[in-house]
Amino acid sequence: ILTPSRAVSAAYFEGLERSDISRLRWVQDHDFCFSAGVEVAEIEQVKGLEFDYVILVDVDAALYPDTAEARRRLHVGATRAIHQLWLTSIATPSPMVEGVWQG
Repeated sequence: ILTPSRAVSAAYFEGLERSDISRLRWVQDHDFCFSAGVEVAEIEQVKGLEFDYVILVDVDAALYPDTAEARRRLHVGATRAIHQLWLTSIATPSPMVEGVWQG
């Protein structure tokens, strides 16, 4: 699970931890273990890495406006997936994914 910030990572990790998800890890300081399970990390930590499955959370207009920095962050996160990529948003989706969004 890739998030746009440390605060968002903390919120998702705490929620998943309360749900008793097995082998859940919050990756901090690039300390990935690459074993079976669910890892929550900020996009800034994954540049150059690849994962079988990636869930990008909160891909909304507020966190991913159509700016160069947000475009770079979205590109880095989206290109980490080898097999499947999921984008989630509970608010208005980012304008950068408007053409691919299925609601």
